[in-house]
Amino acid sequence: MITPNIEKIKVGDHYVYSTEVEYVKNLDSQELIDELWSENLLGQNYDEDGNLIDQGPGVHATLDPADLPHFFKDAYTFGLTMSRSLRSLQGKNLKLINSEAWVIASNDDHRPYWHAHRKNITDPRTDKQVDSHYSMSLYLEVPSCGSPYTDLLMAHKDDYVSAPIAKGRLYFFDGTLFHNPQYVPKEFGWRYCAVADYLFEE
Repeated sequence: MITPNIEKIKVGDHYVYSTEVEYVKNLDSQELIDELWSENLLGQNYDEDGNLIDQGPGVHATLDPADLPHFFKDAYTFGLTMSRSLRSLQGKNLKLINSEAWVIASNDDHRPYWHAHRKNITDPRTDKQVDSHYSMSLYLEVPSCGSPYTDLLMAHKDDYVSAPIAKGRLYFFDGTLFHNPQYVPKEFGWRYCAVADYLFEE
């Protein structure tokens, strides 16, 4: 495809943007999973006895936005560009004052819940947690049973959307939008996701 397809999904008063990251789609799945569980990423969550520490829900590893792993660079840049594009249309400030990123691995042992990225990012001027202006999720590998069992659920007001996930699928949305990742029995595999939040100066 010459021009990437960006879908726009209406959820209540929100729009969610979705596309595919070709670089991630083309990565060898087992090599990517091995990299995710390396000591630099999710593997840092094993204790001295070799038990996996659950941060609830799931297993997390914080990423440095200034030094992102290769599988997240394109998606992070897309999210930042989308953020600035949408803010420019509204005449809002384009200065990024913070962004935070992480990877998550989860299965049905980790209870999913409805949440938004409110009070989810640090304002460096006050060191307080504030609402993210925008959030972005990139799926790195998904359980084998597929949609609709693994869908990302999103809701606002009376509107409810079930959005399919797949390796390389990206969702970009307002940080205050409530969403809920569905988990399936772990025999279908783990759900791997990389996430970023963006905070701008008002």
